[in-house]
This record gives sequence, C-alpha cells and structure tokens, in this order.
Amino acid sequence: MAASFFTTMALHEVSPDVAASACCVASNVLDYVSKAVRLGQDKEYRDKVASVISQRSHRIWDDKQTSFEWARFLTRALGVVVEAHELSIEMKYTPESWQEDEILAREYEREQDRWRKSTSVSEALDRRQEIVSKY
Repeated sequence: MAASFFTTMALHEVSPDVAASACCVASNVLDYVSKAVRLGQDKEYRDKVASVISQRSHRIWDDKQTSFEWARFLTRALGVVVEAHELSIEMKYTPESWQEDEILAREYEREQDRWRKSTSVSEALDRRQEIVSKY
C-alpha cells in the first residue's frame, strides 16, 4: 500500500533523486536496510525527501479520484450503466491535471480490463452451471 502512495505522489516530478524507488520503496531486505541507513545518516537527503513528501502528500489525502473510481466500479458491479462523464458531473468531480496523467489512465484501463475479464469468466461459469443443471 505504501508503494502505491509513493507512486501517487510522483515524488520524482519534484526531485528526480527522490523517486519512490530511490528513497522509500525497497525491493528486498538489503535494499530496505540501505535506504533506511541513508535516510538515517544523511540529514540533507532526509530533509529533501521529507520536503518532497510534504509537497505531494495532498495527492493521497485529498484524492477525490479514489471516490470517483470506487463509484465507477460499484456502478459497473451493480450493472448500472453510467458514462464516466455523467458520473463525474453527478459527483461534482473534476480531475486534477496530475490525475489525467497518461500512466494513471493506462493503469486504470488495465484494472478495468482485468475486472471485465473476471466478470466474463464469472458469467461464463454461471451459464455453464445453468446448462449443467438442466441435464
């Protein structure tokens, strides 16, 4: 979960050497220890990381997009047909410029495709069960 927070904050946009993978998200135990030691011993770097996180933390805590995406998911899950722009008007949601980022859009599309496929599989299994129960 923390990794997604750091990705959402896009720390690298403020300072390239404070990318999430460079400062805050470890890939293994050795990497974790290395990052913790650097943050603990290098005050200038620690202050820079803290400053960048402080500048971008609003992206996590003031994120209306999360509510919007949940509403989109729930309407689809319930089978309610609502276009995204209609839902955004109803919710009074206007994406921030950073939320329109191409990378975020691709990530959401991947998740939606994955959800659609899981729904299709579920529907296919339901149909299979109906056919089997007839015999």
